[in-house]
Parts: sequence; C-alpha cells; structure tokens
Amino acid sequence: MFSRAPFIGMVLGGALLFFALSSRLPFQKEMLRVDARTLETIVERKSNALGEVLTESERREAVAEHVQQEILLREAYRRGRHLQLQRVRERLALSMRTALVEEVSAPTEAELQAFFNAR
Repeated sequence: MFSRAPFIGMVLGGALLFFALSSRLPFQKEMLRVDARTLETIVERKSNALGEVLTESERREAVAEHVQQEILLREAYRRGRHLQLQRVRERLALSMRTALVEEVSAPTEAELQAFFNAR
C-alpha cells in the first residue's frame, strides 16, 4: 500500500504541473482555408482528369483529397522532409527555374509574316 502512494503523488503532481504550464503556453491552431477560387481550381482539375462534370459527392471528395494532401504537405515541411529528399529538392529547384524564366510574349502578325517571308 505504501509503495503506491509515491507513484500516485507523482502522477497527480505531473498532471497538475502539465495543466499549469499548458494554460500559460499559447495554443495556435493552424487553419486551412479553401476559398472559392481554390475550390474552383480543385474541381476544374479533377473534372479535367476525369473528362466529365463532377457530381456533388465527387466535388466533396475532390476537396477532401486536397485538404488531406495539404495537411500531409504541411507536416512534411514541418519535419523538414523537403530538405532531406533529393528528388523533392530537385523538383522544387526546377519549379523555381521555370517560374523565374521570363515569359515569351506571343509574336505579332508583322513578326510572323517577316518570319515566314524569310523562309
């Protein structure tokens, strides 16, 4: 009986300490918002992939898949996985190279005509 008393005291003391400290620490819940534009993009991509207009249940499923993927991505970033995996690093670098390349404007009618006349 006496051997349990210190254990119970430590558990109660630990619980009391946990609650005292946890009430002082700020709890920030990360929010994931799917705005109208994002929703439209999600539905459009899924619809294009399937080649048909989505039903309401398919729309909800597409949004749920997007949210699940975003949660997994955020957790991977939090754990530093984007820095550890070489394939991910290469894809990110390639994505940035593509984003940083200056877009080429469409040629004018005069430029097209000059090009074809030169041939």
